[in-house]
Amino acid sequence: MLAFDCRHFVITGGEPLLQTEKLENLCLLLPENSIIEVETNGTLAPSPILAQRVNQWNVSPKLRHSENNASLRPEILSSFVSLPEAWFKFVVRGEEDWAEIESLGLPRKRLLLMPCAADRESYRRALPEVCEMCLRHGVRLSPRLHVELWDQRRGC
Repeated sequence: MLAFDCRHFVITGGEPLLQTEKLENLCLLLPENSIIEVETNGTLAPSPILAQRVNQWNVSPKLRHSENNASLRPEILSSFVSLPEAWFKFVVRGEEDWAEIESLGLPRKRLLLMPCAADRESYRRALPEVCEMCLRHGVRLSPRLHVELWDQRRGC
């Protein structure tokens, strides 16, 4: 990858922090001026090496309505709050999810909400309500561009 003179890396998974030691080794091999982003579900805390080396954490905890809601770990999320490079993204159905998000005590200026939708039609129906929700609570909207562009197609 370094032969391509790439300087911005986004590491995603599965869950990258399940392989912390290998991830640390990778990050230490990358040029110091690289930008490194890690996508995580927020179930594992970053190691000190990763906390120092990663430029942006994209933390996407799963709410109760998710089929994977057992992964919501407020005590681990608090370790990300101390990292100013951490952003918290939530897939929401609507206002009914706000109390659960608010109870986590995350900084609003680093919260992003995304409409819960698996296809373009439901995304377009849900988007106005989530936009209003973001305005009402002073948080940001994160569009789901892949749903808008490719609908339900895989492998695009």
